[in-house]
Amino acid sequence: MKHTSPTKNHKALSDDMTRQATVACLKEHLELDIQGTKASTEMALDIMMHAATVGQSIEASCAELKSADSNTIRDYLNQAFRAETLSHLEAQVNAALGHELPKKVFAKAQELAIDLHDQPFYGKDEQLLAYTCRGQAKAGTTYFYRIASIYLMLQGVRVTLGVVFVHSGLSLVAAMAALLERVKVLGLRVRCLYLDKGFASNPIYDTFHLRFPKRIAH
Repeated sequence: MKHTSPTKNHKALSDDMTRQATVACLKEHLELDIQGTKASTEMALDIMMHAATVGQSIEASCAELKSADSNTIRDYLNQAFRAETLSHLEAQVNAALGHELPKKVFAKAQELAIDLHDQPFYGKDEQLLAYTCRGQAKAGTTYFYRIASIYLMLQGVRVTLGVVFVHSGLSLVAAMAALLERVKVLGLRVRCLYLDKGFASNPIYDTFHLRFPKRIAH
């Protein structure tokens, strides 16, 4: 009997193909329209993707890619994404994350995980501080921009389903409820839910009636 190679029907993705697909998705869902003489929407998206991928600043990515002035890009991004419309940006990001999820994730209930991501904040601006969270001292600060995310693992690849921007006025219970609602909207079924230590608390257990604390991932 002839066996079909598992990769026979799979098209190999190059870096450029991945970049083009990501840019197309972000263009569709992010309200970002840059048509300046020194920058474009695609240029800004390339820089943001590069910065996020390698974990560096907009300035460093601009210098490395040599495509645009960092101050120009930052000005455009600040105009498009403002602190007071953070919830609107969150909705755009979640729409992009839910774009063309693999059909196989809907075939059966999934094991999902929720965790927190902290980005150190060193500024003094009171308006920006209002969107930070306090935490244990790390990297020279106790203020952080915090994002909660929910994801599943698919063949060794993390598939993020939704994010919530957590600020000082938003409880983790509310953040988790928003993430679970996002999963419900997507139409996914939950077989098992893992939480990182940031969510392992009695209010979380009590609110969501969690019965298996031993499954909590630390």
